[in-house]
Amino acid sequence: MMKNSTLKKCALILLVAVLALLALTGCAKKDSGKGASEWYTAEIEANKGDYPYHALLDIDQDGVEELFLSTTEKANVAAEDAARLLAQVDGKTVTLKEIGGVAGETFRYDKAEKVLYYYFRLSGESHFTKYNLENGELKEILVVDRYSPHHGPEDSDNELNYANGDEIWADEAQELWDQYEAAAEITYSA
Repeated sequence: MMKNSTLKKCALILLVAVLALLALTGCAKKDSGKGASEWYTAEIEANKGDYPYHALLDIDQDGVEELFLSTTEKANVAAEDAARLLAQVDGKTVTLKEIGGVAGETFRYDKAEKVLYYYFRLSGESHFTKYNLENGELKEILVVDRYSPHHGPEDSDNELNYANGDEIWADEAQELWDQYEAAAEITYSA
């Protein structure tokens, strides 16, 4: 009888351990939806015809990578190219940002600050926006604009600089542009 009781206790302990392991595995999947490799592998395959290049990056450092898709492997997305930033939110794939169609656009990333930069330029002007990724959304934290009204080298002192819509001095603008330039470009691979 004692042997049977010991077996029952061992079976119960084993059952509890298995259930605990299943619960932990279930919680991990619940938090991040599909496993990272499942969702982005499916998205890469589904979009391969339109976006043959991709990059993976965990912008907010939460353990789930975001997916960048691109029509080009170059970091600069020119007017004839396009790129999309996708994330998994509540188990669903959502598009956070689409770019393409202007003279040049780029994503950059600063891992230390956990911020994503989006840059675009047109003739005589350039802009970047600095974002945090929070709760599955890009949150704009800074917009910097630079305008060269006459586009010529002789007029380079006439640049106008803005941060979040307020005019700023050239040296303040340069500090912000230096931060942007120090961030790593997002590059894509097949």
